[in-house]
Amino acid sequence: MFTQVVRSQIEEGLGVFQLATAGQNTLEYIGAGKAMAERAIEVTEVSEAGSVNRLKVINHSERYVFFMEGDLLEGAKQNRVLNTSAFLAPHSTTIIPVSCVEAGRWHRTSATFNAAPFVYPAFMRQMKAEQVTDNLHKRRAHMANQNEVWESITLYSSTVERSSPTADFISLFGERQRGMDRHAAFIRSPHGSPCGVG
Repeated sequence: MFTQVVRSQIEEGLGVFQLATAGQNTLEYIGAGKAMAERAIEVTEVSEAGSVNRLKVINHSERYVFFMEGDLLEGAKQNRVLNTSAFLAPHSTTIIPVSCVEAGRWHRTSATFNAAPFVYPAFMRQMKAEQVTDNLHKRRAHMANQNEVWESITLYSSTVERSSPTADFISLFGERQRGMDRHAAFIRSPHGSPCGVG
């Protein structure tokens, strides 16, 4: 496929590249974050009791919805991260495999989940993906080692010198996000306005 770099900007290690490609005949879909914001889908615990490693997604819309491995979900009984990507059909109910990224909470803060404004970092996703792949080779589900996920969050907390009352990765990373937003203020859109990160 033909791809051309139209424009690039780099500011202190943050790079933004604008690409142009030839037109393609593709399947139309909506991202999970946008679908949640529009209430096109509903992400909940699988039951009133809940399950740490599984969530239920009801797609109420006429559109396909895409979840990306590493998407972070906040709310319900504890915050989670997607263990694998998922493509949901219109008007479907799907159980998706997740890991917990908030070790110190198991009570409801909301009935449904919302999308976090960022995804799980690449180095933590790689570790989790290796665990999921290993479990699939052993003919198990798309499961990560939950204790190792929590340990990686503890290490991250120590590295960034931040803490969370519930050991919540989303809260910890939010601190870093604010720093990234300050760098992003220097990146300009093609129309000259600042670009946000999120």
